[in-house]
Amino acid sequence: MSLSSLARSDNKDAEAPVRAPILSQAGATAIPRSLSIVLLTQNDEASIELVVRSLLSGLETWADDLEILAVDRGSHDRTGILLERLAAEEPRLIVLHQPASCSYGRVLTSALGLVSKEFVLITEAQPGLDVDLLKRSFTLLSDYDAVLGFRQRQGWSQLTTLLWSWLLRFALGLRVRDLYCPFKLYRAEFFRQQTLEMGGPLINAEMIYKFVRAGYVYTEIALGPEPASKPSKTPLRRKLALFWEALCELSNYSGRCYQEEHGCI
Repeated sequence: MSLSSLARSDNKDAEAPVRAPILSQAGATAIPRSLSIVLLTQNDEASIELVVRSLLSGLETWADDLEILAVDRGSHDRTGILLERLAAEEPRLIVLHQPASCSYGRVLTSALGLVSKEFVLITEAQPGLDVDLLKRSFTLLSDYDAVLGFRQRQGWSQLTTLLWSWLLRFALGLRVRDLYCPFKLYRAEFFRQQTLEMGGPLINAEMIYKFVRAGYVYTEIALGPEPASKPSKTPLRRKLALFWEALCELSNYSGRCYQEEHGCI
């Protein structure tokens, strides 16, 4: 099997554009709704309580079995305190604390190692998280093993999204529209069978690559407009340095994958 043949999505023609499937509310009852939500948060004091309560109330009668693993990534505000207060009154909420120095990949794998339900949603503590979209996404899980979201982005975000999409297709043979979109719904058994190695944000690329190598199939769906984000305090020079680090990580990883594919190691 060649690297370029590994990307298995709803697009059967490698040269045709990826099309978002039509979601149906009526078919949502076809699959038992056993769901873990990995909720990544950092300095979200103003919104974290609203996000968690919205998920719990919106999914209370819909989910057959639900847990939320909220991961506080070294917040400097009251995010962690608010989460602990919520967890004291809500047994379905599990709070994990990680230092700010812990990399994104390590934070994510620590949470994924604890999920206990049939499916897992990886997302961020954004007030605009669409609970109804999550429910409708379950209609696709009778045909696919994962549902990955993508957004229409603008400016720098649009440029980097398009660039990473091209790089992933070239390096790993993956057709992914929006690698960093905070909506990734997976069949959780995958994470109990696989070991993830990357420490940075490109762990999402490793995740999808190993997912399709294991024989799973994913599809992509369009989310609503990109919500207004907190003003970035990261200078352009630092952004470029982070991009270069990620590019080197991708190069090293794709090289190892190529060697494994061709029996060089």
